[in-house]
Amino acid sequence: MSAPHPANVVVRGVTIGCSVRPTPLDPLSRLPHPNRCLRGNGVVGRACGLGAERRATPISAPFGIARARGALRPIELTIQAAIEDSGAANPLGLSVTNAVTVIVR
Repeated sequence: MSAPHPANVVVRGVTIGCSVRPTPLDPLSRLPHPNRCLRGNGVVGRACGLGAERRATPISAPFGIARARGALRPIELTIQAAIEDSGAANPLGLSVTNAVTVIVR
């Protein structure tokens, strides 16, 4: 498993949480950014960063994504989100979720 590189997630000057890896919201980061981005309704495209494939999320959660043939090669996926949160400790009402890492061999 690759080492985490924690980074504050800052939206409009407000820190909403910490991610296990830098996000496209941190343009100064030289570490790899996500190459897939799931966007909910109302999320602006620039939240995914440059070069990331953008996909709309299903209307309801939770949801699954399946591949008919499975993984073609070993892969490590880290999934983490920024969500609307009425109990957030910031004026934007946003929070960063826990991260889940899945390693397929």
